[in-house]
Amino acid sequence: MNIRRLRLWAGGIMVAQGVVHVALSAAAARGMVPIWLDGGLWGTNTPGADGGEMVQAAAYFWSGPASFAVPWLGLGALVLWLGRNSYPVPAFIGWVIGVWGATCAAIAGPTTPFATALIPAALLVVAASRESRNPAAAEPRQPLTTP
Repeated sequence: MNIRRLRLWAGGIMVAQGVVHVALSAAAARGMVPIWLDGGLWGTNTPGADGGEMVQAAAYFWSGPASFAVPWLGLGALVLWLGRNSYPVPAFIGWVIGVWGATCAAIAGPTTPFATALIPAALLVVAASRESRNPAAAEPRQPLTTP
């Protein structure tokens, strides 16, 4: 698989993960939206003084719209854009994603979706490694333009 395809796969996986997480959390939390809009989260985002559980509406909020799904979707879109325009993604991005995914999976359990972050992380590290070993294999870069 060439360098460009590795980047495109990594970005596509990240975008798909973000979209699925946002869709599933929106479906699960749809009954909580009126509570959120009525200000029901104010003062409920941390456990009470007695160390009790977080209010259910707050838990849905933090696992849904306030989760890392939207930034993950944006990062995936950036990786896709960079890949389509033949710009490199630094290896440290892959390493950070990999360490984050592995740490969260170790804490939350290996069967959680955090372990799937290792796939795009590995693809990005491999792409960067191949490009640094053989710069001639990199595709010519498109000019940076914004629409």
